[in-house]
Amino acid sequence: MLSRRPERGSIALVVMVVFVMAGLATVMVSRVVSDSRVVIGDSDRAVALDASDVGLAEVRARIVSGETAAFDSEGEAGAARWWATATPADSKNWTIEVTGTSHRVSKLVRAALAVDAAGVWRQSNWYEVLTRVEPVAG
Repeated sequence: MLSRRPERGSIALVVMVVFVMAGLATVMVSRVVSDSRVVIGDSDRAVALDASDVGLAEVRARIVSGETAAFDSEGEAGAARWWATATPADSKNWTIEVTGTSHRVSKLVRAALAVDAAGVWRQSNWYEVLTRVEPVAG
């Protein structure tokens, strides 16, 4: 005759293993979600900076082609937008500010544009002024 072994200890062990595995799965999911938010934020910052560069290039082209008065400009660069202000100090020296925005992230850059002694337009003093992230409601 076959004897039956009690299964009480085995069931308790299985339940404990299931709880531990569920806890580990929860930790892993929360880590993946957290990391994906960081990656998305980094991506938005890069796209916003690229949009600022596109705006800077378009404003520079407009100045080089003969613009003489201060002006504002805006446009799109893929999924991002940019806004620019160009202000002349005189006919050969300009200050340009461009803000690129992707989702809730904005990048403001400034640059100087001037004509050198050879009559060639040169861009200098490019730097990032601001990174702004607007809070998410909720």
